[in-house]
Amino acid sequence: MYKLKGKKTLVIAIILAISIGLNGCAQNEEGLVAKVNGEGITQEEYDIDFQVYKNIYEKQLGEGALSEIGSDGKTFESSLKQDVLDKLIVEKLIIQEATKKKILLLQMKKLKKKIDQLIASFGGEDKYEEFLEKK
Repeated sequence: MYKLKGKKTLVIAIILAISIGLNGCAQNEEGLVAKVNGEGITQEEYDIDFQVYKNIYEKQLGEGALSEIGSDGKTFESSLKQDVLDKLIVEKLIIQEATKKKILLLQMKKLKKKIDQLIASFGGEDKYEEFLEKK
C-alpha cells in the first residue's frame, strides 16, 4: 500500500510541476497548448477532449452549468479547461513511461539471452557458477 501511495504522490508532483511549468510557455510553439518532455500536445487534441467533456457536463448539469462560478472563484468551464490539459499531460507522461519501460524490457530480454548464451558456452549453469566462484 505504501509503494502505491508513494507512486501516486510522485505522479501528482510531476503533474503539478509540469502543469505549472507549461502554463506559462504553452503558447510558445504554434499549434501546441503544452509540451511534455519535448512532445507536444496540439490544440486540436486539446479541443477534441475539451469538447467531449464539455458536452458530457452540459448534458449532466444543463446548458449554463459551465458558466457558473465554483467555490474556487473560477467558472466550471475554466476549471474544466485546466482539468482537460492536466489529463492530456498525464496521458503523455504515461505513454512516455510505458515506452521507456518497453524499451528497458526489450534490452533486459536481449541481455538475458546473451547471458544464457554465455552460460551455454561454459557447458551449463553448474560450470558457469564454478567459473564465477574461481574469480
